[in-house]
Amino acid sequence: MDTKTYQFITAVQTAILADPTLIASTGAYGRNNVLCLIDDAFDAATRIPENVPAHEAAMRFLAYRLGHAGEEAPEYPSWLNRT
Repeated sequence: MDTKTYQFITAVQTAILADPTLIASTGAYGRNNVLCLIDDAFDAATRIPENVPAHEAAMRFLAYRLGHAGEEAPEYPSWLNRT
């Protein structure tokens, strides 16, 4: 795993673990939700453009997967689309 991918996955995983809503989810639904997020993150990590830093890619990924916290949604990056 290259450095950028590692940094992206670490940032996404940390944000997921720090999200109180996801932590409070119990049972199979909560586990499946977190596993799906991580699976999507690994998939997206393979397509991060070279000119996008890992932390910015993680922020874009999380904005669309976990919500925008009342802020206007940024432009959807095409590299988030699953292949």
